[in-house]
Amino acid sequence: MDCIILAGSGESYREVHETDNKAFLKVKDVSILHLIMRQLQRVPAISCIHIIGPKEKLEAHIKDMSYPENGKPYVCYQETTDISSNIMKVHELLGSEPDRLFLVMPSDVPLITAGEINQFLDRCDTDKYDFQTGMTTDGALKRFEPVGDKPGVKMAMFTFRGVSLRINNLHLVRPGRTKRVGYVRKVYSLRYQKQWTNVLGVVGLLVLLVLRIPIGIPYYFFIQGSRICEEKGWPRMAKWFSNRIKISTGERIIASGLGTRFRIVTTDLGGSAIDVDNEDDYQAIVARFDEWHLMQEQLAEPLVPE
Repeated sequence: MDCIILAGSGESYREVHETDNKAFLKVKDVSILHLIMRQLQRVPAISCIHIIGPKEKLEAHIKDMSYPENGKPYVCYQETTDISSNIMKVHELLGSEPDRLFLVMPSDVPLITAGEINQFLDRCDTDKYDFQTGMTTDGALKRFEPVGDKPGVKMAMFTFRGVSLRINNLHLVRPGRTKRVGYVRKVYSLRYQKQWTNVLGVVGLLVLLVLRIPIGIPYYFFIQGSRICEEKGWPRMAKWFSNRIKISTGERIIASGLGTRFRIVTTDLGGSAIDVDNEDDYQAIVARFDEWHLMQEQLAEPLVPE
């Protein structure tokens, strides 16, 4: 299986710590890209790593990090205009085989571990599904919240019937079996759902798909209603909304929109959902990295082959 790391700074990029590319951000004097590539060495299912971004800068950076001679092979590519084009570029260069699988992830997840990646892949069903997206439980993410005087990261959640989840940056994809790859780009670029322009953007996208998935618009409004009521401190109203949101319905909507067999895969370690989206989160990760990294490694230990 191949792994694609999206290390570009193009579409919908959010600058953090005055850098034009978060892959090179340092945590304890080590770049986030370096931390990720270290972990991928311990994932047996991954055979080759493909890094998409500023090609020459990536190659120089990996050379400087003293990449092990016996490490998994890697290739760097110059980024194109958008996420879906970058993924399809690698797929086409490798032969466009319809059943070829890619683990796709961003380059700003410093707390990812090999064990969590293994857990995600073990829970995926590649016989029945061609596009699987990871989500993490609220219980796992509570480990990273502020405690006393210690800073933390608090993530917005999607509350479904009986469970609260957040997209966790791990995706297992067969690009050759996904008819409308362009919708991946559109939805990803609108992922910051606390911004009303993005909320309206998703509504506009659903309007375009309404003939194919008419339940998509009310479903999305139920999700937003639950989130807003939670933030306002209206638990009874939030529960009313969330009780009308089934994960299986969401899976059917996304599957229809993308034109593929889609599934949500839940993981429960948490590190894959902690991305560097703003300066406050970055500073919290830097301040508590040793503590959180040790916690993640201990939780992941049973999931890493000896």
